[in-house]
Amino acid sequence: VSTATGGNWATGGTWVGGSAPAAGQIAIIATTGANSVTVAAIATCAGIKINNGAKLNIGAFTLTVNGNITINSGATWNETAAATVPCSGNFTNNGSSFTASTGTHTFSGGSKIISGSTATSIPSVAITGTITNNGTLIVSTGLSGAGTLTQGATGVLNIGNTSTITGLTASAAGNLVNYSRANTQTVKNATYFNLTLSGTSAKTITTASVTVNAVLSMEGTASASAV
Repeated sequence: VSTATGGNWATGGTWVGGSAPAAGQIAIIATTGANSVTVAAIATCAGIKINNGAKLNIGAFTLTVNGNITINSGATWNETAAATVPCSGNFTNNGSSFTASTGTHTFSGGSKIISGSTATSIPSVAITGTITNNGTLIVSTGLSGAGTLTQGATGVLNIGNTSTITGLTASAAGNLVNYSRANTQTVKNATYFNLTLSGTSAKTITTASVTVNAVLSMEGTASASAV
């Protein structure tokens, strides 16, 4: 179902056909300019596509997407408060602007992909499925979850704080993982292709459990503390 005009997500008149998206429908944000759409209550849909020039605003509510999220070139995703976004499909960000709040974005499902030409910066990310990152994912507060995040060859993962995720696979040729906290930080036991330690203070590495197959880079005033 596509938007007919801007307005509240839950208002029927915002949408072609006069009804807000049902849980089994894909929502297409198509109206542009001042006709942005705002999620101002709990909502569920089967997918979201934001077209060029369109804008989706999300307040402090849970927006459950049981399918793909596609942010097309020229589109805007804007969280104005602590939104919670569970997504069980692929996530593609080619938008002109992506703003995430302090709420958690949870990525679930099997063999799903995070991709896109625009860097995706989300403070809190939970991985509960098997997810491949082919884009640039910046996690500034916490990377968690009982699933597995696999770095594709083009994947860039910036971990700005804690990482308690169960599975991290980062051995694909070309990918980069950067531990960038401006404080002490523990590097997850894994095999990395390119590994950067940046920010400040000591980054703790378990030498028997961390392998770097290509480049280990030290940046900023970070130091390595081996245990």
